[in-house]
Amino acid sequence: MKKRIEWIDLCKIITMIIVCYDHTIQSIAPDEALKNSFFIGTISFHMPLFMILSGYFINPKRMRTDKITTSCFSKFKHLMVPAFSWYIIQCCLFREIPEVKASLESYWFLSCLFFCFCISLPITLLYLRWHV
Repeated sequence: MKKRIEWIDLCKIITMIIVCYDHTIQSIAPDEALKNSFFIGTISFHMPLFMILSGYFINPKRMRTDKITTSCFSKFKHLMVPAFSWYIIQCCLFREIPEVKASLESYWFLSCLFFCFCISLPITLLYLRWHV
């Protein structure tokens, strides 16, 4: 088993707390949120921090050995299947079928991460072939 990187885990925990805080403030007092300087500061960096932390764990060695389609399909299973699963759970819990587009937009981070990975994969492979 790999040893966990403590500072990464700490960053993830802090970022999750900030996301929960930001979403709570937005829900409780949306007009007041924009007047809160802490809210403005945190909302501007918590999602980029998630993207950076996610990109930190891309394994270039595995990218080299797997086919592009295999890697993209694997990421699809890890990122998009949970988004679709939550959509189905929402349909069952609320006994109505929300608009798919609107429902999946609430998981925009997962689809954004998936497409960024699929775009960066061939670029990274080209770079690794030319420079390593």
